[in-house]
Amino acid sequence: SFSTLTVTISYQTIQMAHGDKFCIDLLSSTDNNNNGLSSSWHHEEECYEFGVDFENGFWYDDVGVEFELEEEDTTSLSVRWSVMGGGGGDLLLDWVKVVAYP
Repeated sequence: SFSTLTVTISYQTIQMAHGDKFCIDLLSSTDNNNNGLSSSWHHEEECYEFGVDFENGFWYDDVGVEFELEEEDTTSLSVRWSVMGGGGGDLLLDWVKVVAYP
């Protein structure tokens, strides 16, 4: 079993505006009933805001977030990216590295 998951990215944003942000989300599920089905889901996220954490038109390398996996019986993990805001901007990913640690 794993206790920590690290997600590291290289990214650039285009046409993001104040109030816009993007998030790295981790969804994990556990099989508390030991029947092979996901019986509970856990959600964590790390968000980055335009004007605070990044500006448009620059590449940001080795930006990472570490998620603690609290459930020892985690059966499924999903990592996703979401862009929020009304600016209509884009998030460009050059590379993504996901590493799980015991």
